Amino acid sequence: MDSELAGARLEDQPAATGVGAGELEDVAEERPGSLGVLGVDERVQGGDHAPRLGADAPVVTAPRPSPGFDALARLPGSHVGGQCLAVLMAARDPIEVWDDEAATFDEAADHGLRDPAVRAAWRELLLGLLPAPPGHVADLGCGTGTLSLLLAEQGYAVDGVDFSRAMVQRARAKAAADTAGARVGFVVADAAYPPLIRGSYDVVLSRHVLWAMDDPAWVLGRWIDLLAPDGVLVLVEGSWSTGAGLTAQQTVDMVERAGRRAELRMLPEAAYWGREVSDERYAVVSR
Repeated sequence: MDSELAGARLEDQPAATGVGAGELEDVAEERPGSLGVLGVDERVQGGDHAPRLGADAPVVTAPRPSPGFDALARLPGSHVGGQCLAVLMAARDPIEVWDDEAATFDEAADHGLRDPAVRAAWRELLLGLLPAPPGHVADLGCGTGTLSLLLAEQGYAVDGVDFSRAMVQRARAKAAADTAGARVGFVVADAAYPPLIRGSYDVVLSRHVLWAMDDPAWVLGRWIDLLAPDGVLVLVEGSWSTGAGLTAQQTVDMVERAGRRAELRMLPEAAYWGREVSDERYAVVSR
């Protein structure tokens, strides 16, 4: 989910290819690297842009406890506070915790992008990193859909994936109120195992999600599989003062071990975060 946690190449077609709404069934299996929920348990549209799901997309209808409690307990920021969040994660399903966070998630400057200056900074950054619109973007761990809509407003078709139903509901509400909402679709699913059509995205974008995965290298491989031959991978990550995260070198090495080039851009400017920061924040781009 956007600034801390998880995560659809949704195509501008009204029906999914491979998995129809009437064909969803429970699949009881685990995947490495996952934060908890596997596959799709609900498809949510923000407008006319409907989810396009891969034919092998598994489905669960109820969240299961996540193996990723340790990572989740070290999130770089939370409205409930660091130690309190750790206790909550140890006692509750992480999806429930993030569902509860949804109501106040956008209050952070870099989450909601409500400050025009912060919003403009992210718009300029992403437009400089992504290929020119139009294009299809998978926003993995989309949270409340802020970046999805920001890109849709620039002419991209965007598919957002997040395992928090409450986050996706808020993303849908934003899309419904935005003239660009018809170019965005959302799906409730695990960003570690996105149920999207492989090889079909011009851009795979994820912000502050990869670090929280149990096996980030495995997850990265699945994300790369979503890219079209000339597709661009954009990872916004950090190594935060809390001790959580991935260093820039770790992320660069991971991308290069996956057989791709990695370009590093540091993001220390307060314009992106709404405040001064002293920890390591950056974007890694692979073209």
